Amino acid sequence: MNSNLTKLARTNWQIIWMITFAFFVSLLSSIPADAAFPGANGKIAFESRDLVGGVFQVYVMDADGSNVTRLTDAASNERPAWSPDGAKIAFVSSRDAGGEIYIMNADGSNQTRLTNTPASSELFPSWSADGSKITFESDRDGNFEIYVMNADGTNQTRITNDPAFDAFPAWSPDGTKIAFTSERDGNREIYVMNTDGTNQTNLTNNPANEEDSDWSPDGSKILFTSDRTLVFTVFVMDSDGSNQTPLTDSGLADSSGVFSPDGTKIAFLSARTGNVDIFSMDADGTNPINLTNNSDYDINPDWQPLPNFNCPHPKGFWKEDPSAWPVSFLTLGSQLYTSAELLSILNSPIRGDASLILAHQLISAKLNIANGSNPAPVSLAISDADSLLSSFFGKLPYDVRPSTATGRALKDAADTLSNYNQGELTPGCEP
Repeated sequence: MNSNLTKLARTNWQIIWMITFAFFVSLLSSIPADAAFPGANGKIAFESRDLVGGVFQVYVMDADGSNVTRLTDAASNERPAWSPDGAKIAFVSSRDAGGEIYIMNADGSNQTRLTNTPASSELFPSWSADGSKITFESDRDGNFEIYVMNADGTNQTRITNDPAFDAFPAWSPDGTKIAFTSERDGNREIYVMNTDGTNQTNLTNNPANEEDSDWSPDGSKILFTSDRTLVFTVFVMDSDGSNQTPLTDSGLADSSGVFSPDGTKIAFLSARTGNVDIFSMDADGTNPINLTNNSDYDINPDWQPLPNFNCPHPKGFWKEDPSAWPVSFLTLGSQLYTSAELLSILNSPIRGDASLILAHQLISAKLNIANGSNPAPVSLAISDADSLLSSFFGKLPYDVRPSTATGRALKDAADTLSNYNQGELTPGCEP
């Protein structure tokens, strides 16, 4: 008898684990890998060195210039580039001689080399919109050309083949194009090509020098740097090369413009203060703000994209507006409930039943996640809540007093989920 009960308990636990796992997989799979284009604005990565013999290191800061944090410390580390989900940074490091492409987590941990060509330089990484590939420049074949590799460093493939300098690649947000800089016309121009290297087209067609391009989140615009005004200036143009327009006019060097993930801001470097600092401005070039404002040499910003999650709603929202429910059924514990059953539970008075206290918050949390709220802050709490409810047979309610050990566990789980549903666990969603 005890053996049978043990097998039954194990079977129930396996079922609930699979249900919980499937629930989160189904929700996460509905969010494309490149959902951050366009997305919410995260931190700004940049490189900095002091002016007295220092080497460049990668830093991150909040979008207002606060909370500056150094991420690297070995040799020289440059040209940070955020992955489209904002979880990783590709960068160039000289720690192994020459320049190699590395990636690291957003907090600087797990720094991993992707390229291994000590006799050459691998520079200027840029991620594909789905995060599966990285384009970069390399002189491994005698002159700088554009290459593409998988995000784990495998399958490194050259996609340009011109005796002139081809560099500074930038992957389009729809994943179909790569903008780059080429000297094949005798000066530097912005080109665009398909991701396999075909259909290479000059976009700028100007006798001045243009370089360092960046796409707007919707792919309709391209930023670039030009010296056609006699000093380096940040320009913007339509993605077909038309409507080339200067955005800065400081009279001193402004360059390396990058769009914010939501498309409303541009980060760039400027020497307008007599030092080289990272600035931000509105996408039309107005309201420039010095973000770094120190004596170090701060260059090459890149803006972290964050997924555009919806803010959670409290229990009362889902109880009062079932027409807004994004799903018609949910699993609570090991039991499947229809929307009618779930609404009946939400409308049931708690009357000292800890199982209903938890059920009300668990239903709301799962509806919030299905509606596009960030599941990360409560993935473990939901798994724990389902595990607690799966220990009961049949469907809710289970008439559990909050004063019992089980009741306290149910209520503690409900408190965490309530905080999530109130927006307290999702930054920017606080009540």
